[in-house]
Amino acid sequence: MEEYVRQYIDYLKAENEVSATTLVAYRRTLKKYVAFISQKGIVNPEEIRQEIIEDYLKMLNLTGLKPETLASQCTHIKGFHQYLALEVKLTTSDPTVKLERPRITRKLSPILSIQEVNNLIMQPDVSTAIGLRDRAIIEMLYATGITLQELQSLTLPDLMFEQKLIRCTGKGRKLPFLPIGEYAIRATYLYIEKSRNTFVKENSGETVFISQRGGSLSRKTIWNIIREYAYKAGIRKAINFHSIRHAFAAHLLQNGADFQTVYALLGHKDMITTEIYENIWPRRPKERQQNISPSGID
Repeated sequence: MEEYVRQYIDYLKAENEVSATTLVAYRRTLKKYVAFISQKGIVNPEEIRQEIIEDYLKMLNLTGLKPETLASQCTHIKGFHQYLALEVKLTTSDPTVKLERPRITRKLSPILSIQEVNNLIMQPDVSTAIGLRDRAIIEMLYATGITLQELQSLTLPDLMFEQKLIRCTGKGRKLPFLPIGEYAIRATYLYIEKSRNTFVKENSGETVFISQRGGSLSRKTIWNIIREYAYKAGIRKAINFHSIRHAFAAHLLQNGADFQTVYALLGHKDMITTEIYENIWPRRPKERQQNISPSGID
């Protein structure tokens, strides 16, 4: 069994499926799992049944593992069996198909409604250079779901508007390109054409969103921009750095997108992180799933 684990880890590494840190966690989880399986006298993966895996997870639960850790280990085991059944076809069935992950109860900050986001977007005064920039910032965050750090890192060559894409190479991201909607494209184009040059200094380089002094906008500055406009929009919810990103994900799911798509777009390292949104919009039947963006993507 240990050899199958080694092959699976090599597969994940070759496919660049997970980060190096997550790879270590997979290896650690599966090493303990196959040791448990071996103690049961099982040497052929075909003999593993759902009940055996459930017994193992119950044993882990009794050791006092945190729900998040238990859920992650369950994900690792499910991935391993999916690999054996679907990729290398070493088993004729996947015993984890009906295995439920332990539920995690996490509290999200209050989710902005679609109307609240629209109100937020409309607050900047686009007759001014700063207003054009700020409108583009909010549109970009909502259309793509990128983090504030990823927004800071955007450069002009990263904007591939003809393809309706932006290049985003944030740490751990599997998708190097993200779709962007018409509204965000239009707002960013107007900012670049009519506003950005008024801020450009020698230190500006190719950074897309810059301050009045020409440098990159700090994370705190971007947060203050969002917070100021949220107040002007009459939003009294306790918003934070991630509020627009949460709205992006929640509105995608609300409009029928599937969890796998949202997981990929957000760049989460583990599906467990994406599943916090399941408390708001449960998974939809497969036939109703669509890939719909909240900001102008068809």
